[in-house]
Amino acid sequence: MDVGERLKQLRKETGTRQKDLADFLQISASAVSHYESGKNLPDAFTLVKLADFFGVSIDYMLGRSTLRLDWKSFQRSVNLVDGSTISLEKIVFLFLKLSEESQTDIIKLIRLYLLSDQIRHQKLRNESKKARAAQLSQPSDALSKSTQDAREAHQNEADTKNGKRLEPDSIATANGDAGCSDDQRPLQPNGKCHGN
Repeated sequence: MDVGERLKQLRKETGTRQKDLADFLQISASAVSHYESGKNLPDAFTLVKLADFFGVSIDYMLGRSTLRLDWKSFQRSVNLVDGSTISLEKIVFLFLKLSEESQTDIIKLIRLYLLSDQIRHQKLRNESKKARAAQLSQPSDALSKSTQDAREAHQNEADTKNGKRLEPDSIATANGDAGCSDDQRPLQPNGKCHGN
């Protein structure tokens, strides 16, 4: 991929218009168009500005690398378990000093850790989905419980207004749990069966 193709790809990925990029570079929109079509090549200063604008390396802009990281990314530090830090630049430097066999082993380990992270993240996503589903089902249960409580409170209030004040221990009796025979119906407010 040449500079023009890479520039067009990055511009489209970021949703940047040619005019906006031209304004940033302080050139005409037709100059940006000529870069993308390959009619002209940007000079070194413009390449640096383009790489900074898109947050990629100059090698990536030139099509020499598929690694997008710019030099600022390599300045970033990584926190180690022992509390110390190390820059990505230093990690790459140390990696390149290793034998080919050791480099291959490290790459295998990195792939293993990537797979482990993917599995861990998938488990977390699944647990999160289950928790959300449980939360969504709970409000309906809570709503039906609160609706039932509200209905009971409304009925008790209506019973009190009608002079049928029922005590909590007589509610079960009034609902027919007093052991009345089938021919006796518990209609009395005191919870006693008719005929008692």
